[in-house]
Amino acid sequence: MQDYLNVRIRQDQLHANLGDGLPTGSLILVEGKDGAGKSIIAQRFSYSILESKKKVTYITTELSTKDFIDQMSSIKYYVDEHIINQNLLVIPMFPFMGGVKLRDDFIDRLMAAEQLFDSDFIVIDAFSFLLVQPNMTEGKSFDVINFFKKMTNKNRTILLTVDPEHLNASLLTLLRSVSDIYLELGSKTLAGEERKFIRINRFKKSRGTISNQIAFRVDPGVGFIVEIAALA
Repeated sequence: MQDYLNVRIRQDQLHANLGDGLPTGSLILVEGKDGAGKSIIAQRFSYSILESKKKVTYITTELSTKDFIDQMSSIKYYVDEHIINQNLLVIPMFPFMGGVKLRDDFIDRLMAAEQLFDSDFIVIDAFSFLLVQPNMTEGKSFDVINFFKKMTNKNRTILLTVDPEHLNASLLTLLRSVSDIYLELGSKTLAGEERKFIRINRFKKSRGTISNQIAFRVDPGVGFIVEIAALA
């Protein structure tokens, strides 16, 4: 019987558009250009999963642990207790500000750190940053993607965010093709206003109805908000 990770929270109705759960053991690709909202989607999923008493590992290229906590708090996703209870593990790639260089063996150390993959839900935000490092050949990139697929076979659910402008066509095509869930973020201008949306290109093993597109916005102090009929 297929298990599902909870995506339901009081603040919004995203779960109603995504079949009311993420199938466990899925590889999830969240694709979008800079500013499209990749991180807020990853954080929104992480928060709901934490609230359902599951464990999350969140690897970030942009934020320190403090910045991550502050950003989550600013949109009412309070994670302090989850960190204290060791249900949330935040791994900054750059722990301190000041132009610290990413270690050449970072990806090898990441894959070797089995405890990071003991969580129910693992996020790498942004995965495309790792794939464009000087030491990452195309062959090595394929090996990394294969490693994540092996982890999903062990019932781990992994979410990768990528900027399509950072990757070559073959890698991007591979990521799209191996992903069980493929969400593409974009925006449209309607009545003079920019509307962000999620296009659901693939969603395997859904237990409910999946919307083709979900319009959303992010309000300071409120968080992620689904905009009903905004793209109609």
